[in-house]
Amino acid sequence: MGFLDRLKDRLLQKDIKKLLANSVGLTYASSGKMKHNFALFVTTLTSLAVLGYSLWRFGDFDGDGIRNSDEIKYGTNPYSKDTDNDGLSDYQEIFVYHTDPLKPNPNVKQALDLGLEKHIDIVKPLDEDGSQSPNEKAFVELMAGRKEILAIPALAEYLKKQATDGTITEEELRCSHNFSHLVKGLYDEISNFYFVVRDEYGKEQRVFIDSAEERIEITDYASRRGLELGFDGSLASNATVKGIAYYAIGARKDNLPEDMEALRLLTTATQVEKYGNNLMDFDPIVIEDAAGNTIVIESYDRARDTWMIAQLLKHRPELVEQPKKYEWINRMIQQLAWKFFDDEYGPSFFDGKTYTPTDGKVWNVILKFHDYMDELPSKMEKDDLPVFFPYWDSDLLEESLPDKVDRTIAQLVLAEIPAKTYNRDTYEVVTGIEAMELFVDRLPQMYDWIVSAWKNPDSQDYKNAMVGYRMWLQDRYVHGLENTVRQFSGEWPFEQEGTIDGFLNKNFFAWKFAKFPYAYLRGRIQVGPDARLPPNYGEWEMYAYELPLAYKSVGIPLGQMGGSGTSGQLGGPGNYSHGEYAIFGIPESVIKKLLSQKNLGRIAVAHGNGVSMMSAIDGFKKDSGYCIRSGVRRIDIYLWWEK
Repeated sequence: MGFLDRLKDRLLQKDIKKLLANSVGLTYASSGKMKHNFALFVTTLTSLAVLGYSLWRFGDFDGDGIRNSDEIKYGTNPYSKDTDNDGLSDYQEIFVYHTDPLKPNPNVKQALDLGLEKHIDIVKPLDEDGSQSPNEKAFVELMAGRKEILAIPALAEYLKKQATDGTITEEELRCSHNFSHLVKGLYDEISNFYFVVRDEYGKEQRVFIDSAEERIEITDYASRRGLELGFDGSLASNATVKGIAYYAIGARKDNLPEDMEALRLLTTATQVEKYGNNLMDFDPIVIEDAAGNTIVIESYDRARDTWMIAQLLKHRPELVEQPKKYEWINRMIQQLAWKFFDDEYGPSFFDGKTYTPTDGKVWNVILKFHDYMDELPSKMEKDDLPVFFPYWDSDLLEESLPDKVDRTIAQLVLAEIPAKTYNRDTYEVVTGIEAMELFVDRLPQMYDWIVSAWKNPDSQDYKNAMVGYRMWLQDRYVHGLENTVRQFSGEWPFEQEGTIDGFLNKNFFAWKFAKFPYAYLRGRIQVGPDARLPPNYGEWEMYAYELPLAYKSVGIPLGQMGGSGTSGQLGGPGNYSHGEYAIFGIPESVIKKLLSQKNLGRIAVAHGNGVSMMSAIDGFKKDSGYCIRSGVRRIDIYLWWEK
């Protein structure tokens, strides 16, 4: 290559120095005019060359922001802004993104086009070979689809690890998709999570995790637990995402101890197709009642309740393999957690201390109650008892109660354990967690009493129960509820045709048994020569303390229905309100048929498919009543209002 060619292409400084040296020698060696003129010409040419070189050296022919001389140093083409033709200028590659300007960077370019400027370090290794495979393209697109959560360190680290070796395999792409799906779900759940707290006026308020930094920190914590459990190799279900998210909130916000074995069991269950969602179903129950009130029934702390579900599975791991029980497990834990920690008149009120989800006494009650209810179906089958509320089988339960609100309320009612009960050994009313322990301890005894009487119609206990039931109706009949009783059951000896009670006797196979626990207790304390009324025990104690025990012992949800009126004769002189027990969980098919009987008058059915003597709207109105209500968690739900 000639000198001028080199000057045009890549003029080097040493060429200029050589030219200057030669020109000076020629100048001093010349003795003639021609030689002098030639030397002058060479000197002038050299000066022009030096000037041209300086202009070229400090110039930027391609306008990419890099001096021509620096382009020589970097090896880039000073006449092309993009030496490697990858869509990124040489300046961007060298000074902004720190990529190789001499080799195409298609993955970085795609990442930039998709708004991933802050995360191109993840994909840089993929451009080592200067090309982009279909898997790499899909990987970058995956990142773009999740760019709002790339701030979660666990995800960014994971994706960077996948790309470190310079290639993305089918398996790495699949795992990256699975893990990013988990992290996105976790972030969404944590961002939407709220605690329910009471303000100074007792009104429930929702409190969210407002701090963005805290949401990221909890999501990162949860993501790492999910990764440890293998939810990059497998796709986490929506229930699993909730489970891990809520569990993480419990650990970080409620300071509950982490137990990876419990979390593993929880996520094993939540991955079960169809049933896994039941275990993590914390959707609020919303009811618009007859008085125009909007009632919301929900968990006060889904994180705490999830942690408790996981602990139950650790205590009873066989439950993981019994998915039809998942719905009941969820409702049972929700209700017991509310009772222990959120009910203002729960055990903490009576005991003067705050209980926590880690307290041994709390778990003593939960496990004893769970074990009793878990064994109850086989006991009832063995004793050939009529069963209409199959809480242990979500398929059967949904078939019986297809409406989720009704199904949930009935289960919450069944899972309620009172913080006051009667001690038949000391003849005293006990309170607090001691009462809850005593309550579950007495369930087997009460079951045996009721079943023994039921299975022996010729026994005195059975006969007393039948009389006791009629005496109860007669008592209400003569104490201000004459018309209510008439619509419900007629007149002495009651249970007549054309009444609510008579219809259910005929059309609901389990109705007679459903009434029997109440009849049994009434007969036990008031009927016959052997009527037994312990010290400090009367109708109130029977209603408040032993009736819930009796119904719980045979797996029937027992709640209350009541009403208010303008007469002082409701339930006795001086009363303006009256309440009665109500049997919940009655099959929807029975309720529909009942409500279709126009000759029976208007009937109030509680949410949860509850029926009571107080269901008799027309009769109660004649008795001066103007409203009928039921209740869940100390919340009144108006079923009829005509004031």
